[in-house]
Amino acid sequence: MRKDLTQSKIISLLHDLDKRIKEHCQNHYFAEGRQQSSAIGLKKGKTGRHLIFLNRFPKTPGFTMPYSQISEQHGLDKKWINDGAKGFVDCLSPAFRRRLSPLDEGFENMEVFLISKPDLVTMKICAWRESDKEDIESLGISKADILIMEENLAYFWKT
Repeated sequence: MRKDLTQSKIISLLHDLDKRIKEHCQNHYFAEGRQQSSAIGLKKGKTGRHLIFLNRFPKTPGFTMPYSQISEQHGLDKKWINDGAKGFVDCLSPAFRRRLSPLDEGFENMEVFLISKPDLVTMKICAWRESDKEDIESLGISKADILIMEENLAYFWKT
């Protein structure tokens, strides 16, 4: 079922997940999903359908069970959080970690970071699907963003 998520709904769902999980989850970097859902969306209040982990989706029952319960309770697609973008992290220079912004929402069991716009755009360029092209156009790119994207792509082509 498609269900658009607003900034406040995403944060509410993450708080619900944070309260239900019994293990500490760290280094979970959220990228932006379709239609600026998380990284840029949480900053601009856009809507989207999913959040994307940039590292492996936690597969432990302590995370997957609460996640499944929340998905069902709210009528969300089972992949409203997924790790589909983890394969595109290789497009980024290791410096991307310094550009991550913590999502300071008072989580007790989760550390959530948002990816920067130029890093997000770099990943979208590497994926280059039709939806990525549309997302890049809607995000707008500054000269500072271009410098970071050039760094990422130079790193990617060296590896």
